[in-house]
Amino acid sequence: MLLNFLYFVSFIMGFCECKCQVTNPAIDPLREGLVMSLEVNLGKRGNILEIGPENASQVILSSPVLNEGELESLLKDPYLKAQVLHTFFNIRKGVDGSLEKALTKLCEAADEAVRNGSQLLVLSDRSDELEATRPAIPILLAVGAVHQHLIQNGLRMSASIIADTAQCFSTHQFACLIGYGASAVCPYLALETCRQWRLSNKTVNLMRNGKMPTVTIEQAQKNFCKAVKSGLLKILSKMGISLLSSYCGAQIFEVYGLGKEIIYNLGLGAEQKLLQVEFSITGVWGWILFEARVNDFLTIFGQVRGMLAQLGYEKLDDIIGLTELLRSRDISLMKTQHLDLNYILSSVGLPKWSSTMIRNQEVHSNGPVLDDVLLSDQKVSEAIEKELVVNKTVNIYNVDRAVCGRVSGVIAKKYGDSGFAGQLNLTFTGSAGQSFACFLTPGMNIRLVGEANDYVGKGIAGGELVVTPAENTGFLPEDATIVGNTCLYGATGGRVFVRGKAGERFAVRNSLAQAVVEGTGDHCCEYMTGGCVVVLGKVGRNVAAGMTGGLAYILDEDDTLIPKVNKEIVKIQRVVALVGQMQLKSLIEAHVEKTGSSKGAAILKEWDKYLPLFWQLVPPSEEDTPEACANFDQTATGEVTLQSA
Repeated sequence: MLLNFLYFVSFIMGFCECKCQVTNPAIDPLREGLVMSLEVNLGKRGNILEIGPENASQVILSSPVLNEGELESLLKDPYLKAQVLHTFFNIRKGVDGSLEKALTKLCEAADEAVRNGSQLLVLSDRSDELEATRPAIPILLAVGAVHQHLIQNGLRMSASIIADTAQCFSTHQFACLIGYGASAVCPYLALETCRQWRLSNKTVNLMRNGKMPTVTIEQAQKNFCKAVKSGLLKILSKMGISLLSSYCGAQIFEVYGLGKEIIYNLGLGAEQKLLQVEFSITGVWGWILFEARVNDFLTIFGQVRGMLAQLGYEKLDDIIGLTELLRSRDISLMKTQHLDLNYILSSVGLPKWSSTMIRNQEVHSNGPVLDDVLLSDQKVSEAIEKELVVNKTVNIYNVDRAVCGRVSGVIAKKYGDSGFAGQLNLTFTGSAGQSFACFLTPGMNIRLVGEANDYVGKGIAGGELVVTPAENTGFLPEDATIVGNTCLYGATGGRVFVRGKAGERFAVRNSLAQAVVEGTGDHCCEYMTGGCVVVLGKVGRNVAAGMTGGLAYILDEDDTLIPKVNKEIVKIQRVVALVGQMQLKSLIEAHVEKTGSSKGAAILKEWDKYLPLFWQLVPPSEEDTPEACANFDQTATGEVTLQSA
């Protein structure tokens, strides 16, 4: 059993999760847990496009981590008709009992079980008696082989796979099994280890002496399962995946050191890697390590130059693609005897361009964009050059992305962050594409009459942005979403007024901008470090997650806000400070002036009625500011003073 265990460990450690952030910002599994799920469905998956109970009849698990009792319940489920398939091979039978033959028989048994109506295959390495001549197939190999066999035979949608195994105890191993097709895992040896740990004399004495919190056997097992679930969420977040169901069978792994029979014949679908080098410089020894590595690189550079000279070449560019210069060395090592180097040694032809030619080519263009049209306008260019005031109205379409970004860049390059004394008053009409009004600088006043996609006002450093719907739209502006997700991402200044609702993650990582909006989706004010946000309507869940600075004022007319706020950091209070009331009112007044908001106008008209309905979200860094602290008072001269207790 020990040899089999070590065999499995060496096998599974060859798998490495790929890293790919596909959400921006990346998912935080701690503060954004509500958008993530470890839920899995078991059973036959029917056609979701066809109406009928048979197409939606499945068993739902809250997580893929099962204990023995939960597995037993699934085995007894009359609907699933679970079939247990044992994963052993018998080395005493020679070739007939080989690992390869055992895998073939396992796949055939799985095929037969599914065709006979089983909707749940349990691949198990449990045994009442352990025999040295009957080792278990590495469970990842078994799961991957069955998963691929069912796919190739058109049966994969008819059944789910569960691994009942002693070979799974770390989060990485759970992730590998799920990634290669298992819907759930029962780690029976890990759970038994939890029980034995709890019953051991050492643990009992530590608890009895108060050196360790007292836990029951059930709690010890639950703690293990909870840790695994947290680890799985972390792995999902690194990939930008929010649902475990999207990870199951995805096979997003790189594989190191496994033979191509495993990689290809079993269809594991992972990318085989020969070498991965990673340097990290951390801690107090950072500079010493840096200098040492610089010296190492200089030595390597010298050796490379010497090799090139011996071969008769001047630079690395000259040998790109010349595989005839390479030959393999015959080294008799077990772990390298099946390594196939033909992929490296085979010639794919010489490149048309050298890397030097590629680096020196002219930067390609994506064609004319709206910013180019604006910058080619004589009045706009003169206003930038001579710091004048210009007014211009243009049409915009959803294919126009990052509009104003290049204009901002031209101004910033000439005048810096705040040196431009002119004024560009640009009005756009229509539907704006992603990142509208990004990176605005002071002196830019942008108005959009229409609607916009995601990332509005991304990274703005100054200026003003106003978004209003077109006239006679047939809907109330305060009830409609007018800008997309992740607006004001990383903003460092400026003011934004939106007559209508925004999508999710409004003002995420805002550090200095001020904004008024009439409603938002989930995660409003996420990771804010400064600035001020006013919401004149309903918000989604997880408000102020990770918010360490700035203030937020949110209107709560139906008393539903409190459960939606992430209370990990911020304090929730009414707007009790006079300066805070003044800040809130002045921003709403500016909002009404800029957008003509009927919702804002109604609030101002009955200010005494609406003010008590606002909540102020205050992170610790803002608690002693005049806007948030009720003990501050303002004198007749406008000075802010601290009242005595």
